[in-house]
Parts: sequence; C-alpha cells; structure tokens
Amino acid sequence: MSTIELDYRISEFNTQQEADDYDAWLLKKVEEARKSKLVSHEEAMKHFATKRAERLEKLKNAPAD
Repeated sequence: MSTIELDYRISEFNTQQEADDYDAWLLKKVEEARKSKLVSHEEAMKHFATKRAERLEKLKNAPAD
C-alpha cells in the first residue's frame, strides 16, 4: 500500500492509494456498464419524459412559500 503524497497541482488525489482506489472503482463501474442491457434512444426518451412529467406534477402540487 502506497502512502506517497501527490502534488495537488497535478492530481486531484492526496495519495497514490486514493488514486489507485479510484482507478479500481472506475474500472469496475465501466465493466458493469459494458455488461448492462442496452436501451434504445426511444426507450430512454420515454423514461425521462415520464420522470419530467412526474417532477412537474410534484412542483405544481407543492405548497407555495
């Protein structure tokens, strides 16, 4: 385990271990995404249109301050 401190001017991480942990996490997320079901553009647009309508309805019914 490396505890070398990184230069803040060239890295967003404080230590090499934090950078390595992030790299491992990101690689895992990319692999999960590559294995996930593909969604068509139409399905995605329908999903977000539904979400948008739900949020607009919540805002319309929210009590005024």
